Amino acid sequence: MKKLAIRMVIGAVCAFVVSGCAASASEPTGTNEEAFGKLSVTWTFIERNDSKMCASSGIAAISLNVADDHGTAMGTYSEPCTTMAKTIALPPGSYLATATALDAEGAPRSIALQTDPFTLTGTDRVMTNIDFAPGALY
Repeated sequence: MKKLAIRMVIGAVCAFVVSGCAASASEPTGTNEEAFGKLSVTWTFIERNDSKMCASSGIAAISLNVADDHGTAMGTYSEPCTTMAKTIALPPGSYLATATALDAEGAPRSIALQTDPFTLTGTDRVMTNIDFAPGALY
Protein backbone atom coordinates (compact mmCIF):
# COMPACT_ATOMS: atom_id res chain seq x y z
CA MET A 1 0.00 0.00 0.00
CA LYS A 2 2.87 2.33 0.91
CA LYS A 3 4.55 1.60 -2.45
CA LEU A 4 1.32 2.45 -4.27
CA ALA A 5 1.08 5.79 -2.47
CA ILE A 6 4.71 6.57 -3.33
CA ARG A 7 4.12 5.69 -6.99
CA MET A 8 0.96 7.82 -7.11
CA VAL A 9 2.82 10.86 -5.75
CA ILE A 10 5.72 10.31 -8.12
CA GLY A 11 3.27 9.79 -11.00
CA ALA A 12 1.63 13.12 -10.19
CA VAL A 13 5.04 14.81 -10.19
CA CYS A 14 5.86 13.20 -13.53
CA ALA A 15 2.52 14.32 -15.00
CA PHE A 16 3.31 17.84 -13.82
CA VAL A 17 6.71 17.70 -15.53
CA VAL A 18 5.26 16.25 -18.74
CA SER A 19 2.64 19.00 -18.84
CA GLY A 20 5.40 21.47 -19.69
CA CYS A 21 5.94 22.95 -16.27
CA ALA A 22 9.52 23.06 -15.03
CA ALA A 23 9.97 20.91 -11.97
CA SER A 24 12.50 18.58 -10.44
CA ALA A 25 11.61 15.66 -8.26
CA SER A 26 13.42 15.44 -4.99
CA GLU A 27 14.07 12.41 -2.91
CA PRO A 28 10.79 10.93 -1.67
CA THR A 29 9.40 12.53 1.46
CA GLY A 30 6.92 11.29 4.02
CA THR A 31 8.34 7.78 3.82
CA ASN A 32 10.85 5.80 5.82
CA GLU A 33 13.89 6.75 3.74
CA GLU A 34 16.11 4.85 6.15
CA ALA A 35 14.83 1.69 4.44
CA PHE A 36 15.68 3.06 0.98
CA GLY A 37 18.72 2.24 -1.09
CA LYS A 38 20.79 4.84 -2.89
CA LEU A 39 21.59 5.21 -6.58
CA SER A 40 24.78 7.24 -7.06
CA VAL A 41 25.33 8.40 -10.62
CA THR A 42 28.47 10.15 -11.80
CA TRP A 43 29.00 11.52 -15.28
CA THR A 44 32.05 12.06 -17.39
CA PHE A 45 32.85 13.57 -20.77
CA ILE A 46 34.95 11.43 -23.07
CA GLU A 47 35.85 9.35 -20.00
CA ARG A 48 37.15 12.43 -18.12
CA ASN A 49 35.77 13.75 -14.85
CA ASP A 50 36.26 17.41 -15.82
CA SER A 51 33.58 19.92 -14.80
CA LYS A 52 35.05 22.47 -17.26
CA MET A 53 33.60 20.32 -20.04
CA CYS A 54 30.11 21.38 -18.90
CA ALA A 55 30.59 25.03 -19.88
CA SER A 56 32.64 24.28 -22.97
CA SER A 57 29.86 21.94 -24.19
CA GLY A 58 27.03 24.35 -23.30
CA ILE A 59 25.65 21.98 -20.65
CA ALA A 60 24.07 23.51 -17.54
CA ALA A 61 22.45 20.45 -15.96
CA ILE A 62 22.08 16.70 -16.15
CA SER A 63 18.56 15.28 -16.01
CA LEU A 64 18.19 11.74 -14.65
CA ASN A 65 14.99 9.80 -15.29
CA VAL A 66 14.47 6.68 -13.19
CA ALA A 67 11.92 3.98 -14.03
CA ASP A 68 11.23 0.65 -12.38
CA ASP A 69 11.54 -2.65 -14.21
CA HIS A 70 7.91 -2.35 -15.36
CA GLY A 71 8.60 1.01 -17.03
CA THR A 72 6.80 3.03 -14.33
CA ALA A 73 8.45 6.43 -13.94
CA MET A 74 9.86 6.87 -10.44
CA GLY A 75 11.02 10.45 -10.91
CA THR A 76 13.07 12.98 -12.81
CA TYR A 77 16.04 14.41 -10.97
CA SER A 78 18.14 17.34 -12.14
CA GLU A 79 21.58 18.37 -10.96
CA PRO A 80 23.95 21.14 -12.08
CA CYS A 81 26.40 19.65 -14.54
CA THR A 82 29.46 20.87 -12.64
CA THR A 83 28.67 18.71 -9.58
CA MET A 84 29.47 15.67 -11.74
CA ALA A 85 27.30 13.42 -9.51
CA LYS A 86 23.82 12.85 -8.08
CA THR A 87 22.59 10.48 -5.38
CA ILE A 88 18.93 9.44 -5.35
CA ALA A 89 17.07 7.53 -2.60
CA LEU A 90 14.83 4.76 -3.96
CA PRO A 91 12.73 2.03 -2.33
CA PRO A 92 13.85 -1.58 -2.88
CA GLY A 93 13.25 -2.70 -6.45
CA SER A 94 14.75 -3.07 -9.92
CA TYR A 95 15.37 0.03 -12.00
CA LEU A 96 16.86 1.62 -15.09
CA ALA A 97 18.00 5.24 -15.33
CA THR A 98 18.64 7.51 -18.30
CA ALA A 99 20.65 10.71 -18.33
CA THR A 100 20.30 13.68 -20.68
CA ALA A 101 22.52 16.76 -20.77
CA LEU A 102 20.54 20.03 -20.80
CA ASP A 103 21.45 23.60 -21.74
CA ALA A 104 20.61 26.64 -19.58
CA GLU A 105 17.06 26.79 -21.03
CA GLY A 106 16.45 23.10 -20.32
CA ALA A 107 16.77 21.98 -23.94
CA PRO A 108 18.54 18.65 -24.57
CA ARG A 109 22.20 18.83 -25.55
CA SER A 110 22.63 15.04 -25.78
CA ILE A 111 20.89 11.83 -26.56
CA ALA A 112 19.45 9.99 -23.54
CA LEU A 113 22.04 7.56 -22.25
CA GLN A 114 20.97 4.50 -20.23
CA THR A 115 22.54 2.89 -17.22
CA ASP A 116 22.65 -0.86 -16.95
CA PRO A 117 19.62 -2.22 -15.11
CA PHE A 118 20.20 -2.30 -11.34
CA THR A 119 18.49 -3.64 -8.23
CA LEU A 120 18.31 -2.11 -4.77
CA THR A 121 17.50 -4.70 -2.10
CA GLY A 122 17.28 -2.42 0.91
CA THR A 123 19.71 0.14 2.21
CA ASP A 124 22.43 -0.78 -0.26
CA ARG A 125 24.09 1.64 -2.69
CA VAL A 126 24.51 1.17 -6.43
CA MET A 127 27.15 3.30 -8.12
CA THR A 128 27.24 3.85 -11.88
CA ASN A 129 28.82 6.24 -14.35
CA ILE A 130 27.40 7.69 -17.55
CA ASP A 131 29.94 8.83 -20.12
CA PHE A 132 28.95 11.50 -22.60
CA ALA A 133 31.14 10.48 -25.53
CA PRO A 134 31.52 12.79 -28.56
CA GLY A 135 28.67 11.09 -30.48
CA ALA A 136 26.27 11.54 -27.57
CA LEU A 137 26.41 15.36 -27.54
CA TYR A 138 24.88 17.77 -30.02
